Amino acid sequence: MPDLPHEPGVGSVWFDTECSRLVRVVALDDTHVTVHVITRAGEKLRTSRIRRKAWGRRFVAEPAAARWTGPDQVVHDLYQADVDLLAAVGRGEVSTDSRFPDRVWVGPASLPLRLPTEALARLTDLGAVAADEPQPHEPMRVGQSLPYEITGYRLTAAAAALLADPDDVARCRVCGCTEDAPCPGGCCWVPDPTMRGDLCSACPADANPTVPTGAGKEE
Repeated sequence: MPDLPHEPGVGSVWFDTECSRLVRVVALDDTHVTVHVITRAGEKLRTSRIRRKAWGRRFVAEPAAARWTGPDQVVHDLYQADVDLLAAVGRGEVSTDSRFPDRVWVGPASLPLRLPTEALARLTDLGAVAADEPQPHEPMRVGQSLPYEITGYRLTAAAAALLADPDDVARCRVCGCTEDAPCPGGCCWVPDPTMRGDLCSACPADANPTVPTGAGKEE
């Protein structure tokens, strides 16, 4: 199985581990990489310039993991970050809180992760995720904020069907290698201390930190 690229190329997609978002490379020079943030069903017009020396420790390659036909009848790429978030929605582990409109909470209630709202907005715009009825909540202690609402999310039928079609083969959640197609030079399965899926010995456990999943068997 070929190594994932570590050098950016124009048009390639990467996961920003610092900001938990997908970006597409639009320009390169000797010192900087210019990217667009992939959000909602398209890309933000604003750009970010990242120093090349920071690229390797902040960004990991994000190959397309699945194809999706949106409400616009256009076929879009879904990346592993998208698939991981869909899996979390399917487990009932994704919610938004009206007190924090710029955040999405992902994972078990005892230890949720915070993602930018654009990660979920992209999937709702593509018709893969739908919002439940907001549930009103009262402040837990006197002196706290005004009443607020928690909104849960569910998969649409098409997204549920996409996730229900695994190939049942364990794959490293970072590089995608399998038992029959290991990394060049060989690798073996190792425990993942972050408990986010299957992990091979050739990949660092902190690579591509998206959301907790049992993601190794995703398509």
